Amino acid sequence: MASGTRHQVMRLLRFVAVAATLSACAMPATTATAAGLELAMEMELPASFTGPLPCHDCDGVRGLHGMFRYGADAASFEECLTGRSYPVAMEGDYLALEHAYLALPGRTPGAPVMVSFDGELTRRPPMEGTGMVPTVVVRRFVGFWPSQTCERAMSHASLAPQYWRIVTLQDAPVDPVGNTREPHLILRGEASGYTATAGCDRFRGTYRVSGSQIAFDPPATAAPCPAELQQRQATLLEVLAAARSWSIQGLVLELFDASGKPIAVLEAVYLR
Repeated sequence: MASGTRHQVMRLLRFVAVAATLSACAMPATTATAAGLELAMEMELPASFTGPLPCHDCDGVRGLHGMFRYGADAASFEECLTGRSYPVAMEGDYLALEHAYLALPGRTPGAPVMVSFDGELTRRPPMEGTGMVPTVVVRRFVGFWPSQTCERAMSHASLAPQYWRIVTLQDAPVDPVGNTREPHLILRGEASGYTATAGCDRFRGTYRVSGSQIAFDPPATAAPCPAELQQRQATLLEVLAAARSWSIQGLVLELFDASGKPIAVLEAVYLR
């Protein structure tokens, strides 16, 4: 067998091994078009890849996690899993991502920052030249994580036991108020339940997990919060009652309601 043909065969076998592990792609790997196969092979995904397949004919790649940078009117994204860098199309939810990047406190212009979002890898014309190149399209911006790196993000946090800092509730940012507690959710395992706080007194309850499904039981008691935190506590209780599924990408946990709408974003925090 000629060396060039042997190389193509090995790449195809690697792709087949990868495709066999995939479950999150909207279209089964066995129905991928020739264009999708070509794009996946071009990426040369590692044999350890277990996430959604970034193929041309998939509906999208959920939970992209990597380093984003913007400068000179151009944006790029380095995907943590493969280490490959791609241009980012200025469409979809891109403007929300760019505005958040430019608003980061203490940001060095053009410096890469960890970002997470729902997106897809497709083909778009390059800024210069002709033809089509693999390009990332942001479908739903989740958040920036300045303290994270690809090395840390590649070690996915466990759902429990885990301390989760609450970042957003119902798309609204959650920040500490004055000298109050950091809003958080501690999942201790189904046998031990959960502890949560909006920034005032903690409340406790039980929860159940089955695969990607999750359900929180109402807490036995929830002490009243000061006036400035009452609405936040009410929202946190509503979110826990509405949560039906969960997803972790790196150190970021998202909770979703019964319709699949994201209702909370949390970040894993470890004692140093």
